[in-house]
Amino acid sequence: MPAGAMRNLGSALSDLKGRMADAGSALQEAQRRMSQQALEAAGLSERTDGLDDAPELRTHAQLESSLRKLYERSEKYMRAMNTLSDVSRALADEFMDAFDDEPDLKAVAAQVRAYALMREGVGTGWPTW
Repeated sequence: MPAGAMRNLGSALSDLKGRMADAGSALQEAQRRMSQQALEAAGLSERTDGLDDAPELRTHAQLESSLRKLYERSEKYMRAMNTLSDVSRALADEFMDAFDDEPDLKAVAAQVRAYALMREGVGTGWPTW
């Protein structure tokens, strides 16, 4: 084999060796990150601030945080609406009972009760939550 070919082969092998070392380092780093994330998810390790070097992880964490806040607020809203619905129905039922002797007022109370039930979704196919 000519000397120039040997130098080219040696250079190519050296370049390949360097690339293999880089790939090995990247693989070790990825394995370290995955292990750390698994420990954090299991609650066995404190959350690290290693999100700076992975923008997609930072974006994911921000989205997850926003969705958690949205869920908490929508859950509070739904509970408040359920309470309002229950109170409206109870109030309408009390009006119905209170105006047993007054036919005109009982008719109004029946309309209030029907409205309360409609808002609640009873008989309309709407979810009652």
